[in-house]
Amino acid sequence: MSILIQIAAVLIGLAMILWVLDTMKKKKLNEAQSIFWLIGAVGIIILGIFPQLLSWMAGLLGIWWEPAILLFFLIILLLFITFNHTREISVLLNQLTELSMQIALLKHDNEKLRKKLDGLDEDEEKHEYINLQ
Repeated sequence: MSILIQIAAVLIGLAMILWVLDTMKKKKLNEAQSIFWLIGAVGIIILGIFPQLLSWMAGLLGIWWEPAILLFFLIILLLFITFNHTREISVLLNQLTELSMQIALLKHDNEKLRKKLDGLDEDEEKHEYINLQ
């Protein structure tokens, strides 16, 4: 790996960390979502500083083409991110269903109260009409 690629990898990793931290600061990304992105950025920095780790991991796992190990870890990281997002979407859908039911119940109660108020208004009009005569 050339020194330029190593420097680029470290700079990209640092930029990713700063970007994730800035996004968290602006409350657009929570801590649970940012963990996987930070792990990926740290991994890029480590591989940029120690490129021989790639050869060592490929030999350890029995992979003869070293860049394949990068794709392997990238796919694993993306699977974790996808699973985390799927879990969060599921929780949000459950909350949305619960809120929809609560809104429907509140609308029903509101309608019942309006009918009662309309009935009371009609009774008051009748009493006023009788008192005027």
